[in-house]
Amino acid sequence: MTQHATICVGTLGQGIWRSSDGGDTWLRVRHGIYSESAVGALGVHPSDARIMYCGADSGVYRSEDKGEHWERLDSPMNELPVWALAIDPVYPNIIFAGTRPSALFRSRDGGRHWDKLSVAMAEECPNVSIPRVTAFLVDPVKHQHTWAGIEVDGVRHSKDGGNTWEAVTSGVTDPDIHNLAITVGPPKTLLTITPREFF
Repeated sequence: MTQHATICVGTLGQGIWRSSDGGDTWLRVRHGIYSESAVGALGVHPSDARIMYCGADSGVYRSEDKGEHWERLDSPMNELPVWALAIDPVYPNIIFAGTRPSALFRSRDGGRHWDKLSVAMAEECPNVSIPRVTAFLVDPVKHQHTWAGIEVDGVRHSKDGGNTWEAVTSGVTDPDIHNLAITVGPPKTLLTITPREFF
């Protein structure tokens, strides 16, 4: 690994840890984000690595210096745990966020303003009480295609950049989605990860 690479790691209870020397030494981030935050997601701007986004138990944060200092973005998610983030690789001012309880949000201006997206999702479940969005993914080639994985409620797919959504009903027999991944291909493959298997 490059000696001067910057690495940020989010934790569930100890905020963000940051290394500026490729992982040799680590410091806990204490600027702009509570040092004991539960951090569920980190995202890096696709063309400017200085800009990062963080999903935490108190909303969405933005850094412009590789994660050393953070600023909370005022949003409808200020009091919600944010578990998933995705940045459009073509138009990086478009950012998606997923929360607990399960809800999807989108910003078109780099996080200054957010809209809650209209998506039908489970609001409760006997196993986990309150479901959450565990994964967000934007196709790196056809960026209008976006996927969200929901704990105990399967996968949602948008073909128009998040304006409309549909449930993925074929091929996934376990709805307890814990993460998503995509291979660019050919052939292009979408992977879903559940507690017991891959699809």
